Amino acid sequence: MTTSHLTQRAASERSLHDQRMEVADFNQSPFTIAWEVTRACAFACVHCRADAQHHADPRELNTEESLRLIDRIKDFGSPILIFTGGDPMMRKDLFELISTSRDGAQKVVGKVYAERNDEKVAEAVRDLKSKASVARLIANLEKRGLSRYPKGR
Repeated sequence: MTTSHLTQRAASERSLHDQRMEVADFNQSPFTIAWEVTRACAFACVHCRADAQHHADPRELNTEESLRLIDRIKDFGSPILIFTGGDPMMRKDLFELISTSRDGAQKVVGKVYAERNDEKVAEAVRDLKSKASVARLIANLEKRGLSRYPKGR
């Protein structure tokens, strides 16, 4: 696969990824784990596979249980760990969970929703990248009333 169109950093990451794929044994451990850390989301769109709601589900893992799960995930090696939801930013302990995940050298991906005002979204993005060392960030930039899913809001 050619990487000439990629930045040097992206090409380097692609090379590491490709090398890992050559020796990965998916019968032993996953490469990627997507963890829906909360169902809470201000949007609660009908198309959301997380069946999001405006408040956290009382059955969601608490911080202690979540940290134990992260420790178990570390036993798999260093899979890519995606914090998703709902809106993960609605969890008060999200930065602690991400920080703990990073301690295990896992590559962490986070999601941010732009329901908040633009400055709060920008601040959340800065915090995830700098304080929590998130490797990749997925941002949903839809605003209320502008969705192409008319019944979803």
